[in-house]
Order: sequence, then C-alpha cells, then structure tokens
Amino acid sequence: MFLTLLVSFSSNAKKFDESGYVNGLYIPVVNLNDGKFTHTGLIHNRLNFNYSPIEKLSFTLQMRNRLMFADYSGYSTDNFRAMTRDEGFMNLSMNVLESNYCLFNIFFDRMNAAFNTAKWSITLGRQRINWSQTLVFNPNDVFNGYSFFDYDYPERSGSDALRVCYFPNETSAIEFAAKLNRQGKTTAAAMYRFNYKGTDIQTLAGMLDSEEWFIGAGFSGELKGVNLRGEANFFHGEKSTFVASVGADWVSKKSLFISGELLFNQQRQPVIGSLALLYQTPMSAKRLSFSEWAAVFQVSYPFSSRCAASFAAMCFIDLPMFYLSPSVDWSLVENLSLSLSTQFFIAGKNFQPSAMAMGYVRLKYDF
Repeated sequence: MFLTLLVSFSSNAKKFDESGYVNGLYIPVVNLNDGKFTHTGLIHNRLNFNYSPIEKLSFTLQMRNRLMFADYSGYSTDNFRAMTRDEGFMNLSMNVLESNYCLFNIFFDRMNAAFNTAKWSITLGRQRINWSQTLVFNPNDVFNGYSFFDYDYPERSGSDALRVCYFPNETSAIEFAAKLNRQGKTTAAAMYRFNYKGTDIQTLAGMLDSEEWFIGAGFSGELKGVNLRGEANFFHGEKSTFVASVGADWVSKKSLFISGELLFNQQRQPVIGSLALLYQTPMSAKRLSFSEWAAVFQVSYPFSSRCAASFAAMCFIDLPMFYLSPSVDWSLVENLSLSLSTQFFIAGKNFQPSAMAMGYVRLKYDF
C-alpha cells in the first residue's frame, strides 16, 4: 500500500524516477563427491524509486522482492532464516510466505533522504557507503560486508547510517559516517581523500561495532597503463588484527579486462563446514577471508556488442580451497539478457562436501 501511495502521489511529478528489473534464475547444484543433484529456482524483482521535490533534496526507496522455490526441509531453522535476515538496525525484511518449499521475501535495502550542494552531501537512512579502492578484498569498506560469491545481488546491502561529506575542491573529500547494526552496535569513522600526483590516497580511522578502534589507508593510481590499488586497516581490540590487500587491473583498447588481487588477513574468518552456505556468508572488513592468505584473478572480454564472457578464480591459499567461475552473457533484444554461469568450489576435508558445482541460468528484463 505504501508503494501504491508513493507512485500515485509522485507519478505526475517531473522529478520522480523509477527503474528496476525482473529476472528468473534457475540454480542446479551438484555434490561432486557423491553425484547428488538438487536445484532451486528464484524470481527476483527489483524496484528503484527516487523523488526530488526540490533541486538539492532527494528521497530514495529501493527494494528487492524474491520468490524462491526449493526443498528447504533439510535446512535448519537458523540457516533458513539467515537467507533473508536483515543485518541493519531497522528490520526491513519481511517473509510474506514461508514453507519448506517456497519463500517469498520483501526486502528494502535503500531508504534514505539526501541533501546535496556543490560542497556538501548529507544522507540519512539506509544507504550503501563504499570507501573501497580495491575490486574484491576491501579492508577500508567498514560499513558494508558482502559475499563475493552472491551471484544475484550486484547492488549489495546497505547500512542504516548518517553520512556527511564535504568537498574542499574537485579532487579531495572529507567524510564522516556512522551506522547502527541489528544489535544496536555502532560503527563510526572519518575519512580524508585527496589526490597526489595523479594518485588517489585516503586515510581513515574510527570504531567498529562499538568494540574495536581502527586506522587505515588506501590508494589507487595508474602506472604505464596499469591501474594499481591497495588498502590496509589495523583493528585494535581484544585481538588486534591487520588486514591488507593489493591489486592491479588493466583494460586493453578492445576492452579485454584483466585483474588480480592478493589479501593478507591476520585473523581469518572461522571456516564454514558447508560449501552450500559459503556464498551466503557476508564478510566484515576485519575478516575478508577463510584463510590468512587469499588471491583472486579475473578476466572478461566482450566478443561482440551482444556477447561477453568472464572468468574468476580464487584461492584460499593456506586451507587450501579453490573457487572457479566461468560465465557468459548475451543481450537478446533491448533490455532482455540471458546469462549462464557456473561456480566450482574445491576444498579439503574440513568441508562437506569437499567439492561442489553450482550453475546459474538467468533471464533478466530491465525497465
């Protein structure tokens, strides 16, 4: 009803924008140890609304509606609820229909008001705060954890936060942000970003989850056509932790994209015993890996204006565990695309199963 009133009130306004997509996703899963086959289905609809009553003020509301089909009877109650749990201070996730075979969830991951001028930007509400410089492992991204393996959520989650930005000039920014999580714990930090001889440099400091203080830095620049990136954070709490990542990426004149990153995570994330739950687990800025050392390699290439392919490989070096993911995307007609992707997880004896393959067949319409 809220959305109906919003659309009715704003449909005639010149500064009301709406967009979104709907996709159907089929996910076959194979246990490579015993050959056991399972599969799930998903209909995913995203709606984005933005209203600007005056030039400097805007209101944003974005939501994802997911109808999931599967035999979830084998899941524990905690695992089942974790699929749609809202980690923010405001509980904006609603399971409208829930059974052992079907789940319909409505989730608001953006809900904020923003005031913007040439020098200032102030945003209050659920939003995504992205302070990262690297592409995969992001120690500076202290507000929004996410799973690299989540195939169907490119927008990523938001935070219930206040963000204030001041821009002294075109190449520098001073930011302050503070958020509350579902337990009511506070993460607050300040960041200063500037440009020095063509390299973007940032420094930041703050408090993570009302428990640990941290200080960090990041950079991104270019050297002879290669983009170089890096981030590091030191967390001081009951157990001090140092996390750092460094990477490089390159794009050719024909849009061949190649990138690689290396991560050192002093206090690793506890190992999850089930590969089936690995892709659902968000990381935090201080625990970006299941091992102390991790590396990732990515490559993509558009073979034509309608077809592109990509490949990603990750190694959790000291487990060891390997992840491989080839994918192909086709643009069928305007706003309609077809994607095929596979994720292979190959791990040691600590995982059950120790090898698993997940496929994705997605038909997506943007509007």
